[in-house]
Amino acid sequence: MSENSENPGSNEGWGDCPAGVIRSMLDRQRTCRRQEKLKRLTAIGGSLAVFLFIGFLVLQTQRQVVAGHMTCAEVINQAEDYVAGKLTEVVAGKFENHLDRCPKCRHHIESVRTGSGEKLNPKQDSGDKSPQQGCTGENGQQLVAGSPAMNDLIAAH
Repeated sequence: MSENSENPGSNEGWGDCPAGVIRSMLDRQRTCRRQEKLKRLTAIGGSLAVFLFIGFLVLQTQRQVVAGHMTCAEVINQAEDYVAGKLTEVVAGKFENHLDRCPKCRHHIESVRTGSGEKLNPKQDSGDKSPQQGCTGENGQQLVAGSPAMNDLIAAH
């Protein structure tokens, strides 16, 4: 008996492959696998880049809040502690940031330092809790929470 009769149809119609055909098929399969890997890595890398960008934005926002602004009422309430040097470094930094832009509070701090009777009462303040209420920018422009000037100031820090 021949091999073909024992296992019918096993080699019928099959001949030798031309030179390089199998190598070409393997190369195409390897290329497809590489492309699939590259697609997965690109998707992972893109997701990672978006995640890092969002993280960066969150950190920038938190940094602005930490180095951010105090209200006039907060400055008035803590004025004596500031003059006495009792505030933490972070709070003192926020305090000074506010004083740089608010002449009303600068005047109040000078009154506390000199002991003159011109101190402000936080309850007499207008009650607005927006950052740097009544403050002016470097060019004398009134800074109001949510105004373009205030947004520019926050973005600069």
